[in-house]
Amino acid sequence: MPEKKQASATGKSPRAQTESQAKAAKYREQICQLVPINSLWKKFQQEVLKNVNMLSIAPGKYLFKEGSRDFSSFYLLSGELAMESKAQGRRQLVTPESDAAKYALAQLQPRRFSARAESDVVVAIINRALLERLIVLQEKEQSDSTDARAGDDVSVQTLKDQDGESEEGDWMAKMLQSELFSKVPTANIYKLFNLMETLQVNAKQVIVRQGEKGDAYYVIQKGKCAVLQKITPAKPPVKVAHLGVGDAFGEESLVSEGARNASIVMMTPGVLKRLSKKDFVEMISKPALATVSYAEAEKMVGSDEAVWLDVRFPSEAEANPLKGSLNIPFYLLRRNLSKLDRKKRYVVCCDTGERSSTAAFLLTQEGLNSCYLDGGLQASKQ
Repeated sequence: MPEKKQASATGKSPRAQTESQAKAAKYREQICQLVPINSLWKKFQQEVLKNVNMLSIAPGKYLFKEGSRDFSSFYLLSGELAMESKAQGRRQLVTPESDAAKYALAQLQPRRFSARAESDVVVAIINRALLERLIVLQEKEQSDSTDARAGDDVSVQTLKDQDGESEEGDWMAKMLQSELFSKVPTANIYKLFNLMETLQVNAKQVIVRQGEKGDAYYVIQKGKCAVLQKITPAKPPVKVAHLGVGDAFGEESLVSEGARNASIVMMTPGVLKRLSKKDFVEMISKPALATVSYAEAEKMVGSDEAVWLDVRFPSEAEANPLKGSLNIPFYLLRRNLSKLDRKKRYVVCCDTGERSSTAAFLLTQEGLNSCYLDGGLQASKQ
């Protein structure tokens, strides 16, 4: 009896796996030819490919409908889609060979067409904001490269080239894909990079000290840092985390106007990007943080649009309770993020607004929908 071929751990035969890999490679090649992805450097195209989602649709099903809104760009890779508009009385059949398939489908918002599958369809779904940020990032690097050629410091040009092999681009791409920067207007991104100061730093160099007042926001372009925290005055600080390329630090004290809650020390030589407190507030903090009045918050909570999140100490919350609120003290918020519902919006509050603004910023960084009570509970009760 002939020996049976063993299936792989995925449950697919070797032949099926090979066909699947070939199809995936074909789709990746197609995506890189789409507009505006085809104008991006290779490294940025790779960022797109890492973040693309593939969706299969059965005949008769809708990809999106006329009048809807979303945050995605849809590209047809295989099959036939009928683009239909009742308002305009128009119908168009799109195939991968159509000129229309080179571009995002019915990109205008709200959607001017419905997209219905006429056959088995495969589409690529790409976040529009990510595409915009990668385009801005490439323009920034091109501009820097042009400036370097025009100036005396030609050595700067060696960091960048038209093939996109740029060490600097790695930290930029990681930073721009964070949840925080998804809230920052694209118009601010280009200005942001131009405002950042470059710092060459040494191993064991202290960048910020616990207890000092914050004056800047930092992003690691090259190297590694240790986060050290002094828990009690009598004991030496302990390492609580380490940071690498693309990671940022220093934002909490800038948002809260408080002191640094940890020290940051370089583990290796490196390069940091520094943004002043003033520029951080104008370019990042204000756009990312939403505030609401007490009346607005009550209305949102009353209509089940949001939930109160009280970040005061339990003793404070017990002394002046806020009916229906969820109490998670600020110092415990990081370790309790998994308990929060990502489908809900949180109105963060404390007595003055200091802790709640920092907490809302933290939630925003983690991709949670939040705003904070303007002026805190004290202001709302005056």
